Amino acid sequence: AQESRGLGDVYKRQDIYYIVVRQSSSGRGESVTIRALLVNDDQMELETIAGQLSADGDISVDIALSGEAALEKLANAKFDAVISDYMAPPAMNGIDLLRNARARGYMGLFLLFTDKCDEALALDAILNGADHFLPRCDGSRKDVALIRSLLLKRVQRSEDEGGRQDLSLIP
Repeated sequence: AQESRGLGDVYKRQDIYYIVVRQSSSGRGESVTIRALLVNDDQMELETIAGQLSADGDISVDIALSGEAALEKLANAKFDAVISDYMAPPAMNGIDLLRNARARGYMGLFLLFTDKCDEALALDAILNGADHFLPRCDGSRKDVALIRSLLLKRVQRSEDEGGRQDLSLIP
């Protein structure tokens, strides 16, 4: 399926949203697209958030329905950021995904979001290497706007430090 947006065309094939960007966002005549992996065990929520994140054409979102699926994707592709829901056990939760991803060499941006407002959970996430712990406000566009802002600021900071470099160390 193809859908035209302001900056480019959005394509969805299987579980990946592809963005073809027509306008430079870096000001140097080159297109910059952030590649993000979104992890959530709720398919409808996953697709909604992925669509909102990719809507402006500057973020390409790949999705995974479990921590295990996310680790497989991380092993096979480079991502600028991982955005994971906490995901309650018995499946691999977001902090277990974080630990496993860091242990396997992923050093890119890791955002953990959850509707559980628990200080111990937030501390556990930060101590295990999460860059941000984001309690959901109300499951709305405000949450997606915050995630987008964090991603775009990270890339802008990288560009300001001497050109865009890979934000991930996975080979």
